[in-house]
Amino acid sequence: MKVLVPAKINTLLHLLHKREDGYHEICSHLVPVSLYDLLEVESINCGGIGLEVSGVDFNETPKKNLVFQAAELFQKQIGIPLNLKIRLEKKIPVAAGLGGGSADAAAMLHVLNHLHKEPFSRDELKQIGLSLGADVPFFIDPRPSEVRGIGEIIRPLKDHPSMPIVILKPSFSISTAEAFRDCIPQQMEPPPTITNPHKLTKNLENRFEFTLFRKFPELHQLKTLCLKHGALGASVSGSGSALFALFETESEQMNAAQKLKRISQAEIYPCKMLKTHTYDPL
Repeated sequence: MKVLVPAKINTLLHLLHKREDGYHEICSHLVPVSLYDLLEVESINCGGIGLEVSGVDFNETPKKNLVFQAAELFQKQIGIPLNLKIRLEKKIPVAAGLGGGSADAAAMLHVLNHLHKEPFSRDELKQIGLSLGADVPFFIDPRPSEVRGIGEIIRPLKDHPSMPIVILKPSFSISTAEAFRDCIPQQMEPPPTITNPHKLTKNLENRFEFTLFRKFPELHQLKTLCLKHGALGASVSGSGSALFALFETESEQMNAAQKLKRISQAEIYPCKMLKTHTYDPL
């Protein structure tokens, strides 16, 4: 079984306070986007769980990869040994705040649940996935959503607009743990109701920007470049290092992407917001 795995952006992200368990309470608007990894799973007769990853240049052992951990966790939940050959082709930049690792883990749970005749409901998969990462429950059923708690409280945003975007990934990456350590939690007003592009661009906010822009001035420069070249709004996604820019039309999006490629060292990914994503076999 082969499936596409989407990235996400955070159009709103607030850290409310640090909990006794060490996690941060958040309020965030997450939106899936059309930048995809490719996950392929093949059942084999023996050999346990094997994982091959392409498209990224880092020396991570398979057991540290969330896809491998998701397969092991599913195996534990059903109580049956799994023999699998897993291939993961990465297109979503890593350590960029785009949720690629969490999305891959959620897709793995989806695929295994399908291959084993759906032993778990979506809500049960979300509970299983939460132990792998705070964004995994969102990616079990990716659609524009308000996410609270540490990621387990999810409310779909049914009227959320969809806009063309450009994602920019600078040459550096940012550790999530480092970003959370530096960011100062703050209480917020009730989140805005986002029903059209104007409200979306007006209410873009990511609390991480206050510290990330000081520490990584290139991020602030990229945001300024995007606004200079026609973006209606721009913001860091998650804890960075990727930044996204919103455009009114696809022609303005593609025109800006071409210009940004010429004047910036960042990787440029034109894509669009998704109303929903299903892990249908390719």
